[in-house]
Amino acid sequence: APRGVAAAGPNPRTLLCVDDTPANLRLMAELVATEPGWRLLSASSPEQGIELARTQHPDLVLLDIRMPGLDGYAVLQALRADAGLAGVPVIAVSASAMPVDIARGRAAGFDDYLTKPLDLQRLRIVIDRLLAR
Repeated sequence: APRGVAAAGPNPRTLLCVDDTPANLRLMAELVATEPGWRLLSASSPEQGIELARTQHPDLVLLDIRMPGLDGYAVLQALRADAGLAGVPVIAVSASAMPVDIARGRAAGFDDYLTKPLDLQRLRIVIDRLLAR
């Protein structure tokens, strides 16, 4: 085999986490650090999240629902309206765990809806499933 081919693993999958809470971004960074095939982009505001998505083209977006200014639904609309990002899976991450909230998230077009505090095992399974599509 050509030199260096075996050492080069699969391209890392880029996850973008948009959350205005530093502790949540730290938790995500810790999770991603344990997954060799993932790399993390963090945005602490909805506007920064949209900008990073447009410039970095992540493979998957984790999106907090409740943020000051634009909420997660507005960010989702912006991502879906962008031709280059329309197909990127977006997971809602929210403290709102009522069935009506989850139903609203699914109806809005989120690919999945996870509630806080995050179950990291479930998060890993959901991300793997969406990235495999």
